[in-house]
Amino acid sequence: SKTIMGLVAMAGYLPSIFFALLAGVAVDRMDRRRLMMLADVVRMLLLLVIPLAAAFDLLSPALLAAVAFGVAVSAAFFNPARDAIIPALVPREGLVRANSLIQTSWQFTMLIGPLAAGALLHHLGNVPLFTADSGAYLLSFVFVLLLKPRRERDEDTEKPPVSWRELLGGADFVVKHKVLLPLLLITALNNLFLMGPA
Repeated sequence: SKTIMGLVAMAGYLPSIFFALLAGVAVDRMDRRRLMMLADVVRMLLLLVIPLAAAFDLLSPALLAAVAFGVAVSAAFFNPARDAIIPALVPREGLVRANSLIQTSWQFTMLIGPLAAGALLHHLGNVPLFTADSGAYLLSFVFVLLLKPRRERDEDTEKPPVSWRELLGGADFVVKHKVLLPLLLITALNNLFLMGPA
């Protein structure tokens, strides 16, 4: 059903909208490496739900939408933490090169990912492919675990509770710097068109 596919896809898009502000504050306040590892563990476990549900004949569109939503929520926290941890991993003079490598790897995966998925889908089938995907998040967890970022903040300093004013600070910044709004819209549309066919 195209409607069901649309609903599942929407469940994967909504968290980036609803949790963007909260994720930004969390990345600034929490240990970014631990946040990334937590996101990987959550995504790994969520994807394992699909083959388990299929084994017990419990798989349904609602379950798929719930898993897609949970995976997208985790990604909403993982991605900004990944970007924000880069300055703690490389010296200032290496930031441009590091960001270039990350962008290149992203474009490379956009090309190779569908090809690999097609090959794995042919050899493994629909449901086992989610098990393989879960294993990929386990591998990501291991790689993040091996990261040794420099200490970025005084972890003993007590942080005040998150306020609505702090959550809306990002939106206020965009309003004050109007040149950012078109850039954000272009990025959002680009992501929508890139992810839509998937």
